[in-house]
Amino acid sequence: MQQGPHNSTSINWYFHNISPVKTASTSNKKYFNCIVQCSDKSVRAVCYLPEKRVELHALASTRSPVKLDNYKGPNNRDEDFVITKFTKIVPIDKKEIDFSFSEELTTTATGKPLNISAIQKVAAEQLISIKAKVVSLSGTKVQSTRYGQLKKQVLADPTAHIKLVLWGDYVDTLQLNKTSALNNVRVKFTKMNTTSTVQRMKK
Repeated sequence: MQQGPHNSTSINWYFHNISPVKTASTSNKKYFNCIVQCSDKSVRAVCYLPEKRVELHALASTRSPVKLDNYKGPNNRDEDFVITKFTKIVPIDKKEIDFSFSEELTTTATGKPLNISAIQKVAAEQLISIKAKVVSLSGTKVQSTRYGQLKKQVLADPTAHIKLVLWGDYVDTLQLNKTSALNNVRVKFTKMNTTSTVQRMKK
């Protein structure tokens, strides 16, 4: 994944869902992830400075808006913001920001089911939980991928509907006109619509 140079344009946002510090699988580099809520979208962010986690966790817990300078922005919605040693994080007054803290994004970290209508507010590749009814099923198809078979479905709850793609061992786990609670559903965005995919799932 490639990001552009440090962005000198200030941006206001809220932090959500600060992860524990992790170690990269291909190196010993320490990092943590979070979700950042901007005025018009939410995206993933990664920080390779473990010492900043306490500060960011406090800002997320207190729902404090911040202004960011000198960050590395993504080229599209599927990529991460990168918070570097040059990034300046300044808490601001809530009167200085024209949008509210999203409780839906915080809900995704608790494992509570998210309303389908709220999925547009989460970040691409974010894992969520939903509870919905299967209203449409496609036939099972075989794809030349490591996941093998896939099946497309349409799920609905009282707020909206969404396409769901089941892969591999999960293609026959849901039944038409039945309501199921799904965990570890990964959100995908395309130019046409929002799709959720399940490769590993708990019912």
